[in-house]
Amino acid sequence: MNRGRLIFIFLFFTVQLIGIFKCLDQEIRFFTWSPYDQISMYNIEVYKDKVFLDEAGIYDRYGLSKSGRENRSIHHVFRLIQVVENELQDSVVVTINYSINGQGSLQWKYGNHEEERF
Repeated sequence: MNRGRLIFIFLFFTVQLIGIFKCLDQEIRFFTWSPYDQISMYNIEVYKDKVFLDEAGIYDRYGLSKSGRENRSIHHVFRLIQVVENELQDSVVVTINYSINGQGSLQWKYGNHEEERF
């Protein structure tokens, strides 16, 4: 093998290892092989135009089922909802009840309107 190829292979794997260890404590991991050591179960409620969206409405809006399992970080679901809502600019309140690795229930809320509660 020539020297240039060996240097390239060494640098490639070195960068991969640095990326793995650097991203271990981040919520969202792009472009790394860092494992996600969590499984999240979630339930999404969306309140729009004074009604709650049903399963089909949530799927049409976000491409997610109303209840599901996320094998990556739950923050991927949060980020997806924020991106969609920033594009659509509708007045909605999104509530996600979720648990990580079977632990206690947590809640995340997103609202882009002037009302505090539904």
